[in-house]
Amino acid sequence: MTWLRRAAELNDTEAMVQLGSYPFTSIAGIDEADSWLQRAADLGDIWAMRQLGYQHLEYSPPFALGWLRRGAETGEGNLMLDLIMALHANCMEEECNEWVERLGESGHLHMIGSLAKWLEQLGRMAEAEKWLRRYANLGDMTACSNLAELLERSGRLHEAVTVWRNAIESLKLGSMSTIVARKISSQIVRAGEATQATQWLRRAADNRSPFAVLILLELTDIPDAESLVRKSIALGNSYAIPALVDILEHTNRAVEAEGLLRDTLEAFAFPNASETFRRFLERNGRTEEAELFKRFGIEPGGQTASPW
Repeated sequence: MTWLRRAAELNDTEAMVQLGSYPFTSIAGIDEADSWLQRAADLGDIWAMRQLGYQHLEYSPPFALGWLRRGAETGEGNLMLDLIMALHANCMEEECNEWVERLGESGHLHMIGSLAKWLEQLGRMAEAEKWLRRYANLGDMTACSNLAELLERSGRLHEAVTVWRNAIESLKLGSMSTIVARKISSQIVRAGEATQATQWLRRAADNRSPFAVLILLELTDIPDAESLVRKSIALGNSYAIPALVDILEHTNRAVEAEGLLRDTLEAFAFPNASETFRRFLERNGRTEEAELFKRFGIEPGGQTASPW
């Protein structure tokens, strides 16, 4: 508390927000905590504005809405959505709808799913679909996924499959993991479109769409799977590396698979590369090395590290 107060007195807004937030609130007391939050908010700290909005919305809506508006005016997406929900809770629908439009037009990709979910909960399905479709058409993976799920919940499963087909064939998608590919293939199967999908996915894979391959592998066995997966990786889809590792292992090329994974680890080509390699070691009966790797990682050059 002593050091936080000293930092706050030097106008460190992060220290002020700490002093105004749990667990320090119980030590500083409500009045001091609130004072620091307001001081930080006056200095432009958006998280202080958010805290003030949360803390006062039930007891003093005009005060809380004032800070949420000020925060939302900075263009910060979370505060914009906070304000939207607070305005709706206070029956200020006209202003609420204005902020819905502002957030939708803002380009905050990470907020569109949350906005659409909130709209759907209110039964405003057409608006939720409108915003998701806008960003799905730009190739945003999360928007595509949320839109496909929304359409399926609405009983429009064939349209959900079309969302993925359009995104893949347009070459707009930024990335796709095996997990996402499995999810899409399940939707395709539920829609009863596995046969048709296999055909357009095959064409897409042949036309240099790196993400079509992973879905195709989930739907059906293909004789040239390895060459298609290698093409997918060469086109920038590092998420296809685990699929190639599986193919190499199933064709008795574990040494090649291990070399690929060690190279991948050094490049950190995909987020769960470490876990993929640890499971590889365990599958091949090298549990002690797997434990060493889990604890110490790898050395430069790709060798499993050990205590120095």
